[in-house]
Amino acid sequence: MPLEIGDTVRNIKLYNQNKELINLINDKTNFTVIAFLPGAFTQLCSIGINQIDSYIDDLNNEKVTLVGVSVDSPFTLASWGEQNNIRFDLLSDFKRECISELDVSFNDLGGIKGYIAANRAIMIFNKSGTLIHKWVGEHPGNEPDYTKLLETIKLLEMN
Repeated sequence: MPLEIGDTVRNIKLYNQNKELINLINDKTNFTVIAFLPGAFTQLCSIGINQIDSYIDDLNNEKVTLVGVSVDSPFTLASWGEQNNIRFDLLSDFKRECISELDVSFNDLGGIKGYIAANRAIMIFNKSGTLIHKWVGEHPGNEPDYTKLLETIKLLEMN
């Protein structure tokens, strides 16, 4: 069943690029912005992750936490994050638990039968785990409007 605005999810624990088990949703900040990424080292994902990282200096890190989620391993995410100078946690959903629960799985990525990856999506949750913003691409080749995303985050920060 698709996740809808106002739905609350449990706080899933995933390994970050430093092999630390952390909560998907940070309950110490008001909002967690989650960028779901189909695959590390792919051109479109690298462009997207760098665009999101560029927003860090514009955000109040006491109010907003940014994370990226991919089915790639923590080792791969560490290398990709280092190569791109990413300053936020990249979380490995290697068990595909998170993408399944949040209904952002994409089957047969790149024409590889049986390969399940994250679809490109952006979700924003409050500290209680309630979904307050959602964008899901029709397919992983779709990108969100990153300018509109930053505007949405800045509006949330003002509340």
